[in-house]
Amino acid sequence: MGFKCMAKLFLERVRSKKSSLSTSYQQQASNSNSNQGQRPQQHRQGQTSSMMVPCDEYMPKDQVLKDVEDGKLIRGILRINAKIYTDSFITDPAGGSDFYIDNVRDRNRALNSDEVAIMVKQKREWKVIPECSLLVERFIHQMRQANAAQNDSSVIPASETGEIRTEDQKQDEVIGKSDQETVEGELSADAASSVSKSPTKGGRNDRRDTISSICGDNSVLTDEMVNRIPDEYFQRTAKVICLLNRRHTMKAAGLLRKMPDNSPHYALFSPMDSRIPRLMIPMKQCPSDFYDRPMDYEKSLFVAKIIEIPADKKFARGELGENLGDADTLEAQSKAILMENDIRDEEFSEEVIKCLPLDKEKWEIPTEEYEKRLDLRQSCIFTIDPATARDLDDALSCEPLENGHYRVGVHIADVSYFVSEKSVLDTEASTRTTSVYLVERVIPMLPRLLCDRLCSLNPNEDRLTFSVIWTLDENGQILDEHFTRSIIRSCVKLSYEHAQVSIQSGVSHSLSTMRLLLKDFIDHPDKDFKAEELPPICNNYSVDDIKQKVLHLYKISKCLRTKRAGALTLNQPKLQYKIQPNTKMPLSFSIYQQKDSNRLVEEFMLLANIQVARKLCSDKNIQEKAILRRHPAPNPTTMQSTSKQLKAAGGAFDGISSTSIADFLQFIDDESKKALYIHLLAKSMQLAIYCCASCVKNEDYRHYALNVEYYTHFTSPIRRYPDILVHRQLGAILGYNESLHQHPRTLEQLAQQCNEKRVNAKTCSEKSAELYLAVLVREYGTLQDEALIITVKDESLDVLLFRIGVPLRIGINNLPLDHPRTNFRKIENTPYNELTIYWKSTDRPEAIKQVLRPFELVNIDITSDFDKNSKKLKLSAVLRHVNAEKLTTLANLCSITTPANSPPNQIIQRMDFDPYAEY
Repeated sequence: MGFKCMAKLFLERVRSKKSSLSTSYQQQASNSNSNQGQRPQQHRQGQTSSMMVPCDEYMPKDQVLKDVEDGKLIRGILRINAKIYTDSFITDPAGGSDFYIDNVRDRNRALNSDEVAIMVKQKREWKVIPECSLLVERFIHQMRQANAAQNDSSVIPASETGEIRTEDQKQDEVIGKSDQETVEGELSADAASSVSKSPTKGGRNDRRDTISSICGDNSVLTDEMVNRIPDEYFQRTAKVICLLNRRHTMKAAGLLRKMPDNSPHYALFSPMDSRIPRLMIPMKQCPSDFYDRPMDYEKSLFVAKIIEIPADKKFARGELGENLGDADTLEAQSKAILMENDIRDEEFSEEVIKCLPLDKEKWEIPTEEYEKRLDLRQSCIFTIDPATARDLDDALSCEPLENGHYRVGVHIADVSYFVSEKSVLDTEASTRTTSVYLVERVIPMLPRLLCDRLCSLNPNEDRLTFSVIWTLDENGQILDEHFTRSIIRSCVKLSYEHAQVSIQSGVSHSLSTMRLLLKDFIDHPDKDFKAEELPPICNNYSVDDIKQKVLHLYKISKCLRTKRAGALTLNQPKLQYKIQPNTKMPLSFSIYQQKDSNRLVEEFMLLANIQVARKLCSDKNIQEKAILRRHPAPNPTTMQSTSKQLKAAGGAFDGISSTSIADFLQFIDDESKKALYIHLLAKSMQLAIYCCASCVKNEDYRHYALNVEYYTHFTSPIRRYPDILVHRQLGAILGYNESLHQHPRTLEQLAQQCNEKRVNAKTCSEKSAELYLAVLVREYGTLQDEALIITVKDESLDVLLFRIGVPLRIGINNLPLDHPRTNFRKIENTPYNELTIYWKSTDRPEAIKQVLRPFELVNIDITSDFDKNSKKLKLSAVLRHVNAEKLTTLANLCSITTPANSPPNQIIQRMDFDPYAEY
């Protein structure tokens, strides 16, 4: 049936009178929109900022929560686009596409990560997906035609955004299924990248039209007519009506400036993060000479706290804090990262230290602990960690049995023995909740005395542990399981590289040879190692004993990994740096390579976590309070969009199960394509989170990525507070201690705090790695590399530096192009665009053509400098001229001679990151 017939049939059932708004919230929203800008100005004494378009007052929280329960309102966490601060998003809890908030007024003073309640706007105010604009105009035009014909009108109003085609042309245009399949395009969990402030070549703003903007103010379309247009052509819009939980840190790093009107009463604080509003700072809080000599502080990076964000003022109110130093320095930038993410970077108080054993140097395990615990000191137990690790919180053992089975143990530092519940130390740990891994250092969750000495499973030292011991067959099947507190004495501290040599060799090697092979492959091929440099093996075990046990564990770990078929690992590149220890300046970087020895340890840590989770959930006294780690499945709408992107990139991908995604990635050989697929899939995933078991539905316990029903964190109590809680819960089941006294709701709140701190810590780690890369690139100047195009816009490209996993945006406007011949168009039967550019040739009169399409490789120049407004050091990229000479590539920084030509003994290698952060 044609559009005209459809519209006529529909209009027979439609009255011309517009339908009323459905809820009191919509009525209020309509009134506030019509009165926008009409509030009287309210100046406070000494406040000289101009008025902004006023925000609405928040609705009463009690009523809002009731309406959320009734399904009238939506509750969610606000995500603000870091590139375009006017754009923000809320995940649909029902699994649909994100709700879009397209202006600061509708965001209503909420900040990134805040929990808010939103009201969904009427459909005529939803944003038309750019790829669907023509289809929506067709619908509108046809319904206008039908309306005009019904009213015997000879005048057909034209769309304000496009000309009307002839009737013959329109008869040839049918909206088919294949058209509808292309509309979702770039919409993803972080839809920010699909929105641009720049106008397109045709003059239409790419910030998306609404039905109202397409039709004009005098539209004859009723709400019922608008509802006839398919929902998939739109992204739903919303507005914040209540702030439920201020989760933002309310802190910012930024620059201090004089107010635009030169006020002597206030200074203007401009945050480095554009998502945070500018702050008015009382002049009395500023340096005493700031007003007279503001240029002296032009490069100074300050900290400020947000005190209030008024509904009717242009600027928020703030309180000035510490001067972090010159914004051009690495130290100030690093401090800003920590401060913005609310990470406490301070020494532990005397009260906290007093909770530890008084005689720290001579402390020994009390005699009664030897009597109460399983004594494993004579067993062959060893640690396998990164070479730079200081806090060794897990160890392994493997004993072959006469019947062909194996007794395998995972032994975890018993931190809960030292961290008593409700002590000052416990309170401090529950506030920090996690260690924070930066490039140059680690900010520990617990005092170093605990991390590095009393709890760390150092070789040849008696240590308190919590052990999980299994009897396994050669296929990794659990035949028997035992949980117990124990005492161990590690035989040796192995690095992943030591274990890897054992795995690769298949023949006996001395530890000296193992170390030598490691250095031959990685760092120092010409260095001769001395015996005293090698770690000792104690308890009368030999190198061959260690090697054989590593090989047994490796064989079993491969079986365990096979049994976990369907588990999903999205391994994105992790950067590690060589830095100068005195200045902390980066000298070179490399990509951390995961080895079989990493996977060996990983499998047994995962098995321990899984089995402990099952133990907690099977105990009737603990199960309601069990601390679990769950991973929700990705949003189906988001994954459907990602699936279409992958198919357009040449990936035969279907389904949203972790098994289907893992199978898809397994057979991708192309390095650049696989990196892109992982990048897109990672953006589509939800975060794994901690929870209290009774506070979520049983079906929501599941860990999507690991493809297991129950999971928790038990294996890293030195650096994760939830692991300490789990140790206490397991201890209660075994009768070692009382059950946790907290109510399940209190535990759930604590779990949520751990989630927030974990996200902040992860952000710090990522930003620290990005900062050090930017510093390194700045030291060397312009570098060249290949990048894979993700999306093409009319004036920019989003690309992925696939070797290091860094996305960048590249502008087109300032390139030496023959601009009149630039051609931007949609690729037929896909949700993507292509851009044809013509370079001005350096050696011939005619221009050089280049077609830019998604998922194709381009050469780029990479530079690094401070943003002139935010003073944030960041990477930037420019599309490389097709005739340009080859320069130093980014990959060369892995081996290039350092600027200072520092000798090796003045360089330290850093790779202190959380090895299992994604789980």
